[in-house]
Amino acid sequence: MGGFSGGGNPLLKMGATAIDAYTGVPVASTALSMAQMKSAQSSQAQAAQQAYDRQAELLRRQQAREIKNRQDLLARATASQRARLGAMGVAGGGSAEALVAGMQQQGAEDIANVSAMYGDRLTSLG
Repeated sequence: MGGFSGGGNPLLKMGATAIDAYTGVPVASTALSMAQMKSAQSSQAQAAQQAYDRQAELLRRQQAREIKNRQDLLARATASQRARLGAMGVAGGGSAEALVAGMQQQGAEDIANVSAMYGDRLTSLG
């Protein structure tokens, strides 16, 4: 059994096969195992990324649906309030518009809070 070269090389040559002097395992086998491990790690990373992408997409869809629902609710509430004010004989302008503007401001804040909540959930996924 002779070494490939001097200077403490841990590889030995046995016939046509290179052997790791420390483990006794053929070098080609070790290289194959390392390549398989790297491939498995890559597959796991891909699977993790795909799971993250699915969760993120689900959260984005839920957020869009919830925001749409809140916008629709705000539009209906605003229309109802204007109808009530009109039925009471309160014309547009003045306090009627201030009331509607307050409702719209509250609705906008509510929607911003929903967006922030989903942003936090998306951040916590990663």
